[in-house]
Formats: sequence, structure tokens, C-alpha cells
Amino acid sequence: KLKLLNIESRNFKWEMQANRYLGESFFKLKLLDDCRIVWEKIKDKIPGDLVANDRLSTVYQRLADIEMDKNNNPVSAEELLAKSDNAIDIILRNYADLDIGKRAETFALKARNAKTRWINEWKNIAEDKKEEAALKSVNLEIAYENYERGYYENLNHYYSGINAMGLLTIIITLAKRYTTLWAVLHDDDDNKWEITKLEDKLKKLVISMQFSLEAEKRRLKQTQISDRWFEITDADFAFLTASDPTRVGIKYSRALTGAENFYIEAAEKQLLLCQKLNILSENVIAALGALPPKFDPWSKVHYLLFTGHMLDKPGRQTARFPESKLAAVKQKIIEKIAEVSQVLDEGTVILGIAGGACGGDILFHETCRELKIKTQLFLAMPREDFLKASVSFAGPDWITRFDKIYTNADIPHFELSSKTELPKWLQKKGNYSIWERNNLWELNSALVNGGMNMTLIALWDGKGGDGPGGTEDMVKQANDRGAKVIKIEMDKV
Repeated sequence: KLKLLNIESRNFKWEMQANRYLGESFFKLKLLDDCRIVWEKIKDKIPGDLVANDRLSTVYQRLADIEMDKNNNPVSAEELLAKSDNAIDIILRNYADLDIGKRAETFALKARNAKTRWINEWKNIAEDKKEEAALKSVNLEIAYENYERGYYENLNHYYSGINAMGLLTIIITLAKRYTTLWAVLHDDDDNKWEITKLEDKLKKLVISMQFSLEAEKRRLKQTQISDRWFEITDADFAFLTASDPTRVGIKYSRALTGAENFYIEAAEKQLLLCQKLNILSENVIAALGALPPKFDPWSKVHYLLFTGHMLDKPGRQTARFPESKLAAVKQKIIEKIAEVSQVLDEGTVILGIAGGACGGDILFHETCRELKIKTQLFLAMPREDFLKASVSFAGPDWITRFDKIYTNADIPHFELSSKTELPKWLQKKGNYSIWERNNLWELNSALVNGGMNMTLIALWDGKGGDGPGGTEDMVKQANDRGAKVIKIEMDKV
């Protein structure tokens, strides 16, 4: 529905305000591509907008992580990091006007970019060369200094503090392991990188972080608020300071019990970093062993959107979908689903989306159920109104079939509107009806994982529909968004 609003708000006077709401909503939902597009629109109009640059600095960094970790595309990742750095620089031009929390957060973002570059420099190097390569990188020191700067801007910003502690621990450990290399790297410096000085810094950081975490713990207890990120940071602190691996394991177990994958992966990523560099090995083993298993049955979902003709209404002059074709259409639906399934990666789950009109929609839901494929029912309006518009003319048997889908606990149903007409603010929009709106809603719901993870099966005669928002419109909308479209040609059924 947010994506639908994104489309519908275009060219209204309040489009900019809508984009701000949408950009923030997409950010909270971690819909990075949608978030990027919306905030870039705002930045194009107001290049110095602080909120737009703040959000884009984070979004670009997260997209860079994906390019590096999942797509193995360092060139694209570096382009995104450069954009993130640019957005950060725009924010820091207004340093004097930023509160201490925003200053800390911005320096932490700058540090995170450097950390991402640092990891990318050595992660694919041979195991026996990783540690030296990691120590040589100037980005390690840049990341540490910016995290430290962020923390000292605001001593309550424990995210900066714990990351500064973690990187300083890595620097000291590797510097002691490769003393000659470290001395060569800093032979022209003013001794600020001497190991003894770094160890003194670490001691001060540890003491300061103890106070920071204790203060936050008391505040959370007083307000009776739970904070998953704080619990993870508390576990990270134990990981970096505790001499008892068992205690470290217990901390992570408590912090991540019942957590979503996002939190588990964030904690795991930091632990794996230390594992690859042989830092605090016993604590790493205990912490990794305490992480709960990740569980997400929909982690690999391919959305199968269906659109198709209703049964012919009584008195239709040219037959298009008479009941005599039901069996043949069902067989074609089975064949097209099999065609999609054959090219999907192992472990990918198919989720079907369709309306509830008599004919193609209901047949699709029924066929998917026989094939043990879960579906979702999308209705443009409440049940009673929808039946009048799209089902009841075909007779009581089709109402019964609709209700079996509607009342099935395994088939969630969603309603776009509580009325049969467009909301007032959309009623003057030309060539637009609730049916076209419904098509866009269904399509954007199916595109939630991107166009590569969605296929539209269209039962279509290749002609215009009997009214607005029909199959032709859905096919056009899908093609415009780069989705794969598979057609069942009615005249060949």
C-alpha cells in the first residue's frame, strides 16, 4: 500500500510531503531500493536536505554491503560508498547546527564506510596473508578514529563506543602480532600509534563504556523498555572484555533469544570478523555457539501473481471464457506453474497472489491449493460488494467456491478499500478506477522481493477488457515494471 501511495501521490501539491513519509516508512521496513528512489527524488529538488542525506548515507552503505557480500561486485559497492560519503559530507557541513546525537551518528556512518572498505580489501586474500593485509590498510585506522570521534561527541552513543573498542582491540592484537610491520607503518608518526598508548586508550574506552552501558541499562529499567540493540551491545562488551567464554556465550544467548534474523546476522557478522583475524578466539567460539538458529521460511520467496478473465456473463455477445473451458484452463494453469517452478533455485518457496473473481482467479487459488502452494486473496472491496461485482452473476456454486477460499485459515485475505469507489482525493484522477488501483496494489505486493522474484501468469485473449482495470491493464503494468509475464492465450485453450 505504501508503494501504491508512492505512485498515486505523483503530481499532487503535497507530493514532497508524501515522499518524506514514504521514504521514512521504507527505511523502517528496510526496503532499501524503494527508500533510495524516494529520498533521491527529494535530494534532487533540495540537494542540501539534511534528512534526505542522512537516510541516503545509510541506505547507500547497506546497499554497498549487499553488493560486496552477496553479489561480489566491489566496483558497484565502491560507487555506493562514494555516494554515502558525499551525503555524509553534506551533513557535516552543518556541524555547528547538529545536536550531539546526530554528530555521533554521522561520524559513525563515516566510520562504517571505512570499515566496509577495510574488510573488502582483505577478505578474499589467502588465509596466511589476511592478518597482515588487514593491519596494513589505512581504512582500519580511519574507521577506528571516526568511531572514536563519534563516541566522544556523545558518550551515550554506545554504538560508536563499542565499535571503537572492537577495532582498537583488533589493531592492538595485530600490532603485537606483527611488531616489525607495525613499526614500519608508523615510523614517521608522532608516536600516537605506539602500542602502549593504544592500550591506554583502550583502558579508558572500556571504563567509559562501562558507565555508558550502565546508565542506559538503568534508564531502560526505569522506563520498562526493552532494547534489542542495547542487549547485543552489552554482549559485545562482554565479548571484548570478559576472560570467561561461558559468560560471553550466556550474554549472546540472552540477547538474541527470539530475535529476528536481522539482529542475529548483525551480531554474527562482527564475530566472524574476529574469527577470520584470529582475535579473541575462545570468546568467538563461545559466542558463535550461543547464537540461536536463523529461521525464516520465506527467506527465498518467488511471488506468482495471477490475472485472468472472469467467466462470461449471461448474454455476452462473443464467447471468451465459457464454463466449458474450465478444465482446459485449469490444466494450462498447472503447466505454467510447473514452468515457473522448474527455473527456481532449490529451496525457493512459491507464494501465489490473486483476486477472487469467478473464473480464472478462483480456479488459480483452487489449483494452487491442490499443488500445496500457499496463496493470498486480494479484494478491491469488502466481500459483499465484491460478490455483487465479480462472482454472484455466475451462480450460487461460484459463491460457495469463493467462500471456501475466503474462509480458509491458510489463505489470508486483504481488502484494498472499505468502499466501492476511489477515495475522494483520487476521484478527479483521469482514467483511473478502483479496478486499476487494485491491479497496482496486487502488482506492488507481488514485487516486494523485486522483479526477478516475481512472475505474472495472465489468462488473456489479447484484447481490451470489458471494463477498466482488467487483464490487459495488469499485463501492461507488469511489463512497465520489468516483471516476467507468462500468458495463457484464451483463443488457444
